[in-house]
Amino acid sequence: LIAKAESGDASLSASNMMRMRRRAFIIQHNLGATYMFLNEPAKAEEVWRKGLQLIRSMNEGSLSTTKLVTLINLSDIFLTKKQNDKLAEIEPALVETIVLVSERSVYQDLYRQLYRVAEYLEECAFLDRAEKLYLAILKMVERFDWRTSRNAKVANDLAFLYRKMSKFDQAEKLYLAAINIESSARSRNDPERAVTLFNLTVLYVQKQKYSEAERLLLQAKEFLVTAPASERQREMLSSILTTIGDTYAKQRDYARAAPVFRELVAHVERTNGADHQAMATALDRLAQTYRDMKDFEKAIPLARRALEIVERKKERSPALDKLATALQNNLTVLLTAAKKYDEAERHIASLLAATAGETTALRALLLANMGTLEHKRGQNRKAEQWYLQSIDLCDKIPGAMDNEADCAWALAGLGRLYKEEARFKDASRLLEKGLRLAEKTHGPLAGITDAARSNLLASYEALGRSDLAAMVAEKSLAKATQAVGDNAVAALDLMQQRASILVRQGKLLEAEQLLVQVLARMESQWGNQDARTVN
Repeated sequence: LIAKAESGDASLSASNMMRMRRRAFIIQHNLGATYMFLNEPAKAEEVWRKGLQLIRSMNEGSLSTTKLVTLINLSDIFLTKKQNDKLAEIEPALVETIVLVSERSVYQDLYRQLYRVAEYLEECAFLDRAEKLYLAILKMVERFDWRTSRNAKVANDLAFLYRKMSKFDQAEKLYLAAINIESSARSRNDPERAVTLFNLTVLYVQKQKYSEAERLLLQAKEFLVTAPASERQREMLSSILTTIGDTYAKQRDYARAAPVFRELVAHVERTNGADHQAMATALDRLAQTYRDMKDFEKAIPLARRALEIVERKKERSPALDKLATALQNNLTVLLTAAKKYDEAERHIASLLAATAGETTALRALLLANMGTLEHKRGQNRKAEQWYLQSIDLCDKIPGAMDNEADCAWALAGLGRLYKEEARFKDASRLLEKGLRLAEKTHGPLAGITDAARSNLLASYEALGRSDLAAMVAEKSLAKATQAVGDNAVAALDLMQQRASILVRQGKLLEAEQLLVQVLARMESQWGNQDARTVN
């Protein structure tokens, strides 16, 4: 029958020929399954390919399920052998046939198999191909499982893919759709609802929508705090606490970040133990927050403890080398800020020796940190040479001066040094670049962004360009307000900065109006006895 169907039979009418091909295709489908049972995948592949060729012009609904199962079986072979080129050949037919599935009896199995293919493509970074498959799966699920937890899962996973592809608007729409579905598909206190909320907050943090992120994070935290604690839920709670703390820290609201990170440290110690790798990263976050609050007595012991945990563990797990380097670098920054220059220098020298000859952003950051150390010691010419080495190294890394966060430090540091030496033209040139890069990679509210901005404004005003200073201050205030609203600490700081420029420009009424707004917001948040309000 298969031979007749493949060669054609002139004695048969067109309709009879179609029926023969249909029967032959079903036989080929079963024959391929038999070959797989006999562990002969090459023969199965050959038979299934011939079967698909036989019905290539037939789009009848009655064959769609068998055709899709055949395509899935082929994809299984290609996945097992990692034959990406062959998988790419059948994907268009796979996507086209998914939407024709009408039998619920086979839908469950097909769903699981299709997900395997989509996840494999995503894992291999074939994101465009994965997107087409996820979209087709979503259409199929919406027919059989409309507004169920499965429907929400597919929307969530496709949104995650869009985040990887930097398609943030599409990702946001799908996350919101998934949250809406889960509100009716899952129980009120189901901790699984926290997953989608958390994923959307990560997106909002990427888009620097901090106030929206904070609202969702606190909501996600409540789902987990009130639910039975499985291991997965405990890990999710750690991630949520970390992101809440990071969100406050990025807004320079360290007074709110510190208690969150203390809660994170206590949670990790309860669930993972005091000597776990996760404990080291939690301690490091708390140490950096205390550093930013200038509370070095609390910060330094925490940073040392974090480094000691990882140093002990990296002997058994070399994969921790990168984390150990990051923690040691964070400790050097802290020691420098605390004026413990000799100890800081020993750590930086050790890291520079370990990265000698490398052309990496990490080495550029270490060179910049050595520049900062010498700058604080008052050794300006030594500091200048370290900063210039860092900038030169960043110039050699393709795209680093546009996209690499670590390269902002040398630009901001050397710009500040030149400003202090009254070399205002040189300072403004470096600080313009540093501010652009810091805003892009660290965000508009980060400490380094604020330092670069403040020094740039001072340089402009020293050059008699208060118009440029006012323009930069206005743009920065707009970005901050968009990210966190106009009541956040960082936004209020920028409003005061803007008012100071207006005063120096002689625009006293505008400055007065702005400062009255700031004062009213501070009094409502912190009262009239708070140091920030008194200032």
